[in-house]
Amino acid sequence: MKKFEILGVKISAINMEDACDIIRQAITSRKKIYISVCPVSTVMECLKDQKMLVSVNSATLATPDGMPVVWLGKMKGHSNIRRVYGPDLMLEACKISAEKGFKNYFYGSS
Repeated sequence: MKKFEILGVKISAINMEDACDIIRQAITSRKKIYISVCPVSTVMECLKDQKMLVSVNSATLATPDGMPVVWLGKMKGHSNIRRVYGPDLMLEACKISAEKGFKNYFYGSS
């Protein structure tokens, strides 16, 4: 999978279909992955927080969740990149899991 950098943050040059394919492959092969949803605010936070930068850059997918991120990807030659909005991706991932008979685990805020 191709990635491009914005201020040192590696963003996946993907669209929703690509993201769902990667999720399906991970579920089918029982591979553990993690996804970082990356609007511009995530890129800016990575400039301030080295641990966050490492975390985002180590993610299987760092989705382009914001039009400025998509525009920069297109400027860098990734014509198939589209916005992968986090809430929509989560719904799609849950649908894929249900189709495959897998459970989801969510870790985070209340």
